[in-house]
Amino acid sequence: MFPELYFTQFLASLSFALITLITTRCLMRGTNRILSLFWCLICLIGSKLLRPNCLSLEKNKALDDSKKVLKQFKEAEASAMAVVVNSFQELEPGYVKAYQKFVNNLWCIGPLCLYNKTTRSEASIDDHESLNWLDSQKPNSVIYVCFGSLCHIFDQQLMELGLGLETSNCPFIWVIKEGSYTAELDKWFKEQNFEERVKGRGLIIRGWAPQFQILSKPAIGGLITHCGWSSTLEGIIAGLPLITWPMSNEQFYNEKLIVQVVKIGVKIGVEKPMKAPEVLVKKEEEVLKAIKQVIDGGKEGEERKKRAKKLGEMAKMAVENGGSSCSNLTSLIHLVSYFNKHG
Repeated sequence: MFPELYFTQFLASLSFALITLITTRCLMRGTNRILSLFWCLICLIGSKLLRPNCLSLEKNKALDDSKKVLKQFKEAEASAMAVVVNSFQELEPGYVKAYQKFVNNLWCIGPLCLYNKTTRSEASIDDHESLNWLDSQKPNSVIYVCFGSLCHIFDQQLMELGLGLETSNCPFIWVIKEGSYTAELDKWFKEQNFEERVKGRGLIIRGWAPQFQILSKPAIGGLITHCGWSSTLEGIIAGLPLITWPMSNEQFYNEKLIVQVVKIGVKIGVEKPMKAPEVLVKKEEEVLKAIKQVIDGGKEGEERKKRAKKLGEMAKMAVENGGSSCSNLTSLIHLVSYFNKHG
C-alpha cells in the first residue's frame, strides 16, 4: 500500500485556483503514482486577502464549471496522508501555519529547481549568447522580460512593451516565445527598425532561453514576469525584485504574494485576464514607470532589493542540509519508505 499524497505549487494561492492533475515518479523504487495538483479554500492570513476580481466564482465561468470537480478533490483531500508543496516555509510561513491546521503532514520541499544541479552546467547552455552578453553589462542594470511558454499576448501589447523597454534606457533581454512572434509583430519590428535602435543595449531572443542561468547573472537587476510559479520562484532564488504582469488564473494570487505580502515586487497594473487588447493594453509609459521603480526606486527601491536578496538567500538555505525543505524532503522519503515496507 502506498500513501496518498497531494502535490501542489505553493500555499498562498490555495484560496482558489484551477484544478488539474499531474503524474510524477515517486522517490522510492520508481513506483508510479498519480499525485493530485489540487487547490482548495483555506483560511487567509491577517489583512492580506488574496481575492483579485479575475477569480470571482460568479463571473468566471471556468472556475464555476470546476465546482463539481473541486468537491471531489476536497473529499479526496480529507483522506490524504500528506500535502507536498513546491515552496519553502520561509517564503509563506503564515500560510504554512494556517494550512497545518487542516492536514496532518504538510511539507514544503522547494524550490525544486535548486535540486537539479547537473542540468545547469551543460555546455550548450553555458555557451548561450545571452550569458556571454550579460558578462559585458554592469551589475544590477539589466531587465529580463519573459512571459512563459503558455501565455498569449496581443501584438499591440508587445509593441507597447518594446517601446517601454527602449524608453527606459536600461539594457534588457526580451524573450519572445515562438507562438507570440507573429507576422504582424515581425512586420512592426522591421518597420520600426526596432532591433537596430536598441542594438548593444537590448537583446531579443525568439524562442527558448536558459532563464535560470540568466537570472543568476550579476548583471540582472529585475524581472518582468507573468507570475507563473516556476518563473516567480526562479526570480526569488536569484534575489531579484519583480515587475508583476499576471495574465490569468492563480497568477494574480502570485502577484499579491509578491507585491503585498513579501513586498519584493512592483505591479505593472493589470487587474483582469488579458482578453481584449483594446481594453487591457498597458502603455509604454506604464512599462517605463515600473522599470524605473525597480532599477532607480530611491529608498523604497533599495529596501525592496534588500528584501529580495534576503529571500533569495533563504530559498537557497532551505534546500541545503539542515534547511527546512531538505528536512521536509527527508520526512517525505521516510513516509514513502515506511509505506512501501509495511503497507
